[in-house]
Order: sequence, then structure tokens, then C-alpha cells
Amino acid sequence: GQYYDPRMLDYYHLPAIFYLSEGDDDAALATLERGEPYYMENPDDSLGAELYNLMGDIYHEQGKLERCYAAYDSALALVPDNPSVLNNYAYFLSLEKKDLNRALSMIHRANELSPNNASYLDTYAWVLYQLGQYTQAKIYIDQAFAAITEGEESSTYYQHAGDIYWKIGDKQRARTFWQRAKELEQAEQ
Repeated sequence: GQYYDPRMLDYYHLPAIFYLSEGDDDAALATLERGEPYYMENPDDSLGAELYNLMGDIYHEQGKLERCYAAYDSALALVPDNPSVLNNYAYFLSLEKKDLNRALSMIHRANELSPNNASYLDTYAWVLYQLGQYTQAKIYIDQAFAAITEGEESSTYYQHAGDIYWKIGDKQRARTFWQRAKELEQAEQ
């Protein structure tokens, strides 16, 4: 399909998803990069934004941060209000403690677009934590826990909650969160 109709984005999306499901990030990225010249051709097509989002995620996993951010910027150029891209971009910036005000703006918008999403609320809390706004961070991490659905529990949420609660002075609760994070990490292995 890529040979006969290279502009058909599904021909890049479907194999990339297959390769990702098989744990072959390199093959997924090669497929996505092969289709990249066509992603901007139809700005009304949100699939191009999703493909850039996938590229950004893989680049981040590989430590290619500038490429990661360039891919997210391209995704947002196509679909400025994609909550998944806004969340991922904001979270990765917060991990680097880079452009935190921009990250805050992005995660704020993601939460407006998709309220009560535990992952987005956790990212909001984490960006606020990185900005030193611990009381506000606590509000959002508590909302994240209230929004968790079955099967969505993550060690990252508990790690973040522990760090936030420690900073606001609730050391006992922080230890409880960290203990749960450790249990979930062990179960995930």
C-alpha cells in the first residue's frame, strides 16, 4: 500500500501500531518516518497528528528529545487541541523541568478538553509540583485518584502523590503512597 498509494496514512498507521504491539519501536519509527512527508498534506486529517504523536513518544523513549518535541509541535500544528499530545508534551517537558509555564498552559488545555482524565490530572499535578506550587499540585493529584478507573492504577501516580504529599508536610501519607508505588512497580515487572 505504501508503494502504490503513499499518501494514504493508514498504510503507515496500521503497521506502526502492529510493530509497537510487538515491541519493535525501531520498525514502528522507520514506518512512521517513511510516511512523514505526507502527514501535513491534509491538515483536516487528525490521523497525521496521531502519527506525529506516536513518533514523539518513540523519540522520547529513545532519548531523542529535540526530535520528540519537533514531532509534538507538528502534531499540534495539525490539531492544536489534541489532548493526548498536549498531555504527553507537557509531561515530558515537566520531567526535564523545561518550559514549565508552557507545559502548564498545555496541560491546562488538555484538562479543559478532557476533564476527569486521571492521566491528564496527574500530569497537571506534576507540572504544578515542578513549579513549586505544592498545594495546587495536591488538589490535582487528589482529583487524579478520584478519576482512576479500574485497571488504570499506576505506580507513577503513587510516586507523584508521595512526592507532593511530602512537600506539603504530610510525611506519613507520602510514605503510604511511595509504598504502594513500590508494590505496583514490582507487580508490573
